[in-house]
Amino acid sequence: MTDQHDHRGLGDVGPSDKTLELCSNGPVLSDYLRKHPKSSPGKAARRLYKRPFVAKRMVSRFVIKHDLYKGRGEPSKAHLDKLASAGHWSTRPSDLFLKIWGDVLLCLDRDPLAGVTSPKLMGLDGVLPLTILSVIPDIMRHYANCILMAEEEVLVATNFLQPSNSTTLVADALRELSKRVGERKGKKVAFKMIYDRGTYKQAWENHSPATPQDWMALTLPDPKEVPNVSMQIVNFHRPFVGTFHAKFAIIDRKVALISSNNIQDRPNLELMHHLEGPIVQAFYDTFLISFNNQLQPALPMIAKGPPPPVDHYKFRDENPYLSSIDLAKASKAARAMLRKEADQERSRAPKQSPNGFADVVMRALQNKDGGTPGSKASSPTKASPADVQQMFGGTNKTKSPSDANGGNPALRRAMDKIKNDSQAGAIPEDEQTPSQSNAGAALDRPNTSAAHPDATPQADRTTEPASEDNAKDTTGSTPIHRAKTPAGPMPGVAMGDLPNAHDPVHGINGSASPGGKSAAAATAASTRLRSLSHTLNAGAQSEAHATIADAAIESEFNPHYLHHPHAPVPMAMCSRKPHGAPGHQDIRVPQCAAWLAACRYAKENIFIQTPTFNARPIVNACVEAAVRGVTVTLFISIGFNDKSESLPFQGGTNEEVVFKMYDRLRKVKKQQFLKVYWYIGKDQTEPLPFVIKQRNCHVKFMSVDSRVIITGSGNMDSQSWFHSQEINVLIDSRELCADMARAFMTQQNTHLMGLCDDTGTWRRADGKTIRQIHDEDAAERKRAAKAAPKKNDSANGKANGQADGQADGKAEPNGTAPGK
Repeated sequence: MTDQHDHRGLGDVGPSDKTLELCSNGPVLSDYLRKHPKSSPGKAARRLYKRPFVAKRMVSRFVIKHDLYKGRGEPSKAHLDKLASAGHWSTRPSDLFLKIWGDVLLCLDRDPLAGVTSPKLMGLDGVLPLTILSVIPDIMRHYANCILMAEEEVLVATNFLQPSNSTTLVADALRELSKRVGERKGKKVAFKMIYDRGTYKQAWENHSPATPQDWMALTLPDPKEVPNVSMQIVNFHRPFVGTFHAKFAIIDRKVALISSNNIQDRPNLELMHHLEGPIVQAFYDTFLISFNNQLQPALPMIAKGPPPPVDHYKFRDENPYLSSIDLAKASKAARAMLRKEADQERSRAPKQSPNGFADVVMRALQNKDGGTPGSKASSPTKASPADVQQMFGGTNKTKSPSDANGGNPALRRAMDKIKNDSQAGAIPEDEQTPSQSNAGAALDRPNTSAAHPDATPQADRTTEPASEDNAKDTTGSTPIHRAKTPAGPMPGVAMGDLPNAHDPVHGINGSASPGGKSAAAATAASTRLRSLSHTLNAGAQSEAHATIADAAIESEFNPHYLHHPHAPVPMAMCSRKPHGAPGHQDIRVPQCAAWLAACRYAKENIFIQTPTFNARPIVNACVEAAVRGVTVTLFISIGFNDKSESLPFQGGTNEEVVFKMYDRLRKVKKQQFLKVYWYIGKDQTEPLPFVIKQRNCHVKFMSVDSRVIITGSGNMDSQSWFHSQEINVLIDSRELCADMARAFMTQQNTHLMGLCDDTGTWRRADGKTIRQIHDEDAAERKRAAKAAPKKNDSANGKANGQADGQADGKAEPNGTAPGK
């Protein structure tokens, strides 16, 4: 009888049977801690998942590295089915997902904890109700709103924690949470946090406990201010270069938030996903392993166990965690109106809504506002369907960006209306006095807009539109919001004062005709463009003004992408542990395995958006994919961290890498398969260099063959590839891939104006490169400074001193580079 092993192809040589068994039926760390509450998570994890002997690890070191770099050929269907049995999914994942999953599991042969979670929790189902693609304040406001809804525990992990408006949002949410727990006479809520802020103590204790004095210096609350919240914080770093770079949060083991941003203020476009379902338990174990230290006090949800499975997940306005988002609120108001009209049908004939549900939303908002939205306008300038298909692998069924979160222009106009009416009031946080800002946020302020219609705070957009159901708050929680202040735009909000789709301003260089309604509309569009610029200036060291003249393009910007209801989809964790020793050898981790496998198994397209792109493995993998005829699209930030990335062994700057990639591809005449775009902000027409710190992109996202997503905290640079602890999730869903493609098109102008030529050079319409434009702008500023009239020395000295102090306040502590 022939041994079955003899008939296996090279592609069927995958993870060991022991690893597959651990993934199928192995122990779970949180279950062990429930039975052994006095054990610390770090010791428990090492006891449960022991690594192989040194000799075996040395051999597997070379074998796994070879397999990750070179691959093992195409696996058979039987082998893929075997890999599928190692996950816990309600439906079989796609072949592409399983191929990537197989390479991820290879890394567990050498270290069962390589994925920084219990192996049994590596592959689970999940749903994605919300994505936020916006500036940091929008994301941190969602963090704060979720913290307010916590009943048992809040777990937060971030790389860089800096005194800022973002930190203030978290601190004020904890204060308000403590107040609410006291009012309901509930048990203390546990709050635990991990961050990385270098200290000499980490030389002998990587997980250094932070004292109240430590975290109060970062503007987190004094324990005396939050008597109903127990706080325990760990400062984690693995010397020398093993940075803790993961960014996520978990609320009551029900919700996981995974994001690209640190808790600080930066002028970055960032990405956050709100996940629910079984996959949250994998995040929970990741936090426990990363926290490492004894839990004091113990986490209540460990004793209670994970929430029971549900048959139906809630989306949009049905989801209490999303209740403060405008589109969800408008939908809820529309349903209330439908119920009201149904009750009135007994006494009068029903009124037909020509636009269906969206028209009802519009009329509900009219009742609230006393006005009507404008007429429909021509479509804004955007990438053609062919461009979308080339970049993201979309099909002709791809919805236009304007339909992404509404599906109907009338609903879009209704959303513009609710946003415009909630814009009155509130000045930027960075311009508020302490008495105005109340530490940067106001909680549970009464709605006084009826008495003072011109002083409606930004948060009042979270108040339900007028309906009979408005007297009841089904969530039992008022979202965190801004203080009520004099009128003015505010950074980081959900676009409260954007132009409607019917504003008669079209074209990148277009303009409205002077006089009459057109001139008034142009003035209004200009005002709203300034509002968008102010929003995107959140955290900027110097403000940038809008250079785009198309209000229709600008009106697409909406931070919140509410995904349509969907069944749970296969997901998998692909994270990495920190590696402190210098060198570029630590690649046998799920994160790197997933990225390399995604490039190797791609057949149609690869899309990557990342701030830095210079790690040699991913550069080579993308070039090899392009040589095979796979379209590789890169959205990268021009000049991001060039000073750090140009140091020896860091991989080089983004521009240097792009030039070399095109050089390699031109030699084999495959340069047409590489498309590099420099990031362009939604209110801009050209890339702005990182050095001026006005419009940067800090998103970390990858999609392959319009089927599989890899998203999380990992950059495409040497630090993230070889050293930092990262957290990423692998998602298998064509629908969510299409959703993300639409989101990326509406939140930036990169796809419209950021394309480089086949040498890697970006040129403006007049032929000038970014460097030439930047040099001219710098020279013009220098000339303007010299021509400016001189003021008296004392006043000038005082002004310079204030400017220097403000600049120093923006600098990183200890002269470190900005957090990635």
